[in-house]
Amino acid sequence: MRPLGRTGRQVSALGLGCASWWAQARFPEREAIALVHAALERGVTVFDTGPSYGCGEIRLGKALRGRDPDRLLVLTKAGTERHGRRLRKDFSPTAIRTSVERSRKRLGLDRIPALLLHGCPPEQLDERLAEALGELVSRGWIGHAGLNSFDPVALRQVKGRAPFDLIMTDYNVLRPQRAALVSELAAAGQAVLAAAGAGRALYALDWTGIRAPRDLWYWLRALGPSRTDWRAARRLRWLSEVPGWQPVPLALRWALAHPDVACVLFNTTRLQHLHANLDAAARELPPGLAERLPG
Repeated sequence: MRPLGRTGRQVSALGLGCASWWAQARFPEREAIALVHAALERGVTVFDTGPSYGCGEIRLGKALRGRDPDRLLVLTKAGTERHGRRLRKDFSPTAIRTSVERSRKRLGLDRIPALLLHGCPPEQLDERLAEALGELVSRGWIGHAGLNSFDPVALRQVKGRAPFDLIMTDYNVLRPQRAALVSELAAAGQAVLAAAGAGRALYALDWTGIRAPRDLWYWLRALGPSRTDWRAARRLRWLSEVPGWQPVPLALRWALAHPDVACVLFNTTRLQHLHANLDAAARELPPGLAERLPG
């Protein structure tokens, strides 16, 4: 467990992302729910989803039915909605309120523990938007507000500002340069959550490992990252050769080593991977490995 910034709460060091293939209709719902239940049994308290992630909110709501929401940090998003194959962004206060109303129904929660603006550009992070988020907190519709962004300009724009208690950004072995920014935000009292904690596992992808539609889906999704990411991934192929470790748990453990990270998030659709990732939190990094890893 780790402190969640200035909120006074404690959360699990690793959190489960309820997105990607997990949130696709082609992935059996019973398996998706079983993964959440297994994570709960292992002590995970952080679950991340959003309205643009397929049926993520609806599935997560079903999986958490009957659980005490006050003991969990359920994160959802606002500002980005999926309409067919297109993503639409609207960060007007009216759109944010409407999004929260829909998310409450999908999740089956009167009060959403945490709401993050999903990729809001810096120029729209104005006082009107901050006031709208503060109003949602005051109404009791959301517990905490924050920003999910990979843009350092946007992140610094909300640094230390109320009501932005939570910051989610892409800190992982492919983005070690985020380390200083993570510390900067944490010093301002904000809880930093590391999104994409496994770095999409680009350093571990192997065509011979494709055995099911989900494997092909993740491969096709991996084609999106930039050349910079692929170059970084090639330099990290040796992560698959560390004795006694699988590469993804090792990468997650590296991200956890940052003292200012409140929680590292990962996605998975296999129980064995879930347990391997969670086991990594209690392990020490191999001697000398920290010097070989970036950061």
